[in-house]
Amino acid sequence: MTPRVVALAWLGLLVAGSALRLVGVWIPLDHRSAAPWREADYAQIARNYARGEGSLLSPRVDWRGDSSGATEMELPVLPFLGGWLQKAIGGDERWMRALSALASVASLLLFALLARSELEPLGAWIATALFAANPIAVSVANSLQPESLLVACLVGAFGLLARWQRTDRDRHLWLASAALALAILVKATAAHLGLVFAWAVWRRYGTGLLARPAVWLAGATSLLPPLAWYTLARGNYLETGLSLGVSNEAHWLVWANFTGSWAWTVALARIELIHVLAGAGPLLLLVGALGRERPPARSILVWYVSALGFLVMIANTAADDWARYYHLIAVPSASLLMGAGAGSLIGRHRIGQVVALVSLAACLVVTASSLRTLEWRRFERGLLAGEFTCTTEAAAHVPADALIVLEGGPARDGLGREVAYHRSMAFWWMDRRGFAYPLGDLTPEGLERLRARGADFWWSRAVELERSPGLRGWVPPYPEVTSCGPWRLFDLRVPVAEPAAP
Repeated sequence: MTPRVVALAWLGLLVAGSALRLVGVWIPLDHRSAAPWREADYAQIARNYARGEGSLLSPRVDWRGDSSGATEMELPVLPFLGGWLQKAIGGDERWMRALSALASVASLLLFALLARSELEPLGAWIATALFAANPIAVSVANSLQPESLLVACLVGAFGLLARWQRTDRDRHLWLASAALALAILVKATAAHLGLVFAWAVWRRYGTGLLARPAVWLAGATSLLPPLAWYTLARGNYLETGLSLGVSNEAHWLVWANFTGSWAWTVALARIELIHVLAGAGPLLLLVGALGRERPPARSILVWYVSALGFLVMIANTAADDWARYYHLIAVPSASLLMGAGAGSLIGRHRIGQVVALVSLAACLVVTASSLRTLEWRRFERGLLAGEFTCTTEAAAHVPADALIVLEGGPARDGLGREVAYHRSMAFWWMDRRGFAYPLGDLTPEGLERLRARGADFWWSRAVELERSPGLRGWVPPYPEVTSCGPWRLFDLRVPVAEPAAP
């Protein structure tokens, strides 16, 4: 192909990939969200920043009960910037969508540069196409979560590491380490890339790595800032008991995972196979892994193995259907390996070309189906439409300074381990603060204790009185302010009678 055709092919690919990442950037955080629970957390923090509450070091949520709301989380770069823009310019949470979309487009451009530097021309284009259309990357591209910024930092860090492997210049290693530190600050799952750094440094210097000041500086650069931040964030948790799934959720595999049901392995493999490897990707990935010889290219395989190993280690979370976005950390390396494999097969004999084209066609079908599914979940969340409507209508009956009480999710997983249960959408939609209690955990006495702590309104579903063991047969002695579908709003400020045990 002529240089003009090649340039147009790259331009078309990057424009199409960028356009995919902008779809829905204009939509506010209502019921149309693939991850409404998580997005509501970040939106609340940004809203509180916009109102002058909290600081970069003290992000605050609305499901705070009677505490300050300071919560444990990663460095809140996205909500902090989003809140600042809301305060300085006006607008709403869609600033965060715009920032996230820009980070996603930046990650695509950085990935294209990385692919062109590490792969043959055709393989680089195919790898970029796979990355551009990846359903997980597209579905979170303009999410209110930090995943897009995370991927941009990961791709940038690996690109700088690959450049250091080619040049052996200390400044490239230091810059790569700084990018890795930023990635871990943005999301702790980026720590898996540290294994790739360790492998690359050991391969270059062997046992002599400890004698090199540049290695110590790089290690300190990549580790000390995240260590300082997460220590500070842990302090928020110890003060308020609030966390975005860091200290209040059991992510890691335990022995019970291997002695009980192995369903988690199937769930983990299904997400990886469909949403990361696009169905037929394992064959292309295997060819790409076996066919690369240069040290930076071998690092791509180490990167994918590290990401996959990390996902297995946190399978108690990563195997859950809602947590598919955790697998985003495996997408860049998998796309590079699949692109390398496809390019290698096409460059061989006719059989290799047929295998590559059939595999890519299968990847296209699986990717299109997965994109349709994830985008449908995002824009057609029918299950949440009724809850959104009822919650926003009920907000008119709740004073702005009143504290609400509502049911969250389960407090334990199937192994009896702790999970985060603070279901945050209603706090966001109502623009109110208050308490959340675990699914099925409420009793009349427990509700009275929350009332004594300042709770003013109880936003309840009728099914709670049937499902919760402590509420069966109990008639709430509080005035019912309004109802909508299965939802009822009770005024806890003046009970009409003393609560009776069921």
